[in-house]
Amino acid sequence: MKKLVVFGVLLLLTCVLVVAGCSSSSKSTTPSRTVSTAPVVPASELLGTWMSQRLPEDTIILRANDTFDMTKGGTKTSGSYVVKGNQLMFSAGSFNDFFKISADGKTLIEADGSVWVKSTSGSGK
Repeated sequence: MKKLVVFGVLLLLTCVLVVAGCSSSSKSTTPSRTVSTAPVVPASELLGTWMSQRLPEDTIILRANDTFDMTKGGTKTSGSYVVKGNQLMFSAGSFNDFFKISADGKTLIEADGSVWVKSTSGSGK
């Protein structure tokens, strides 16, 4: 009887280890879904003056030293920016905003869908 109990316990442990091994191996074959923070275009291609298509008097100037000047709705804001993946993130004190960068780097898109295009005059460098 004692041998039968030991055999039963060993069989149960073996089953538990097999099931645990199967579930851990299935997890390791699942591809990781990490999001790249690499810029969609080199940040240097974003430098210069950008204008709102809706309101051309609204502008953003991006400089090589990671600073910006923005005029939007008559309000001027200056601060720093960072490019992460397809996001252009602005920060100036309590002001924080972000734009999406198009895959080709030729347009910036605000959260409300407003589109900004790069000006052909003024480098902002």
